[in-house]
Amino acid sequence: YVFDMGDLRSAFSVFSRQRRAGSANVSLSVKPELAYQTSNGLYFVHGFYYVEVNGSAESDRLLSAMVQLGQKMVNEIKAGEDNKIEEFELFADGVIDGSFKLHLINAFGFEKLTDTFSAKYEIDGEIVTGFLSKRSDRENAKTIAEGYIDFLIENGAVVKKEINEKGSGKVLDFYGTTEIVVTSGNFVAGIHEAESRQAAEKLLKILVDKLNKQ
Repeated sequence: YVFDMGDLRSAFSVFSRQRRAGSANVSLSVKPELAYQTSNGLYFVHGFYYVEVNGSAESDRLLSAMVQLGQKMVNEIKAGEDNKIEEFELFADGVIDGSFKLHLINAFGFEKLTDTFSAKYEIDGEIVTGFLSKRSDRENAKTIAEGYIDFLIENGAVVKKEINEKGSGKVLDFYGTTEIVVTSGNFVAGIHEAESRQAAEKLLKILVDKLNKQ
């Protein structure tokens, strides 16, 4: 199945949010974040195309043929874009394979938090989700961040700490999990539903330090 999604980011959003459990990155002539395989399937992004190759059985020979087919498609079909998604480089090292996601709309249930990337890390034995959303300018970033914080509070979150250093924002308790929302330049950044506040604050510092080096 070859789906023309119109542009690279739309293709990646579908790819990332439909990623199958038990999958592993696979080597095609695309970034590792843009291709994976399961026991009987191959899935990848090539420019504005999202591609699914599904097998009728589980077979190493069949998987090998799928990868060859995928590579042939990448080599021979022009898709209008070079598969460059700048946000991949804005996340710090240590992202768990296969955890990148792009939420084009309604990230974490907040309709104004659009075009938002998230990724998972292991911090001190805890799995923590960090996110970044590039906005048009600093003022827009501030407006979106404040709106998201208000949204969380309206839904039961309690502010636990103000952040006024490299990234300005708030740490919130959301029914026993930690949410952090900050702005850094024209980015909204933060942590989503972390079980450990200590691990959440540690990852936030890593992400904001990375943004400040750009």
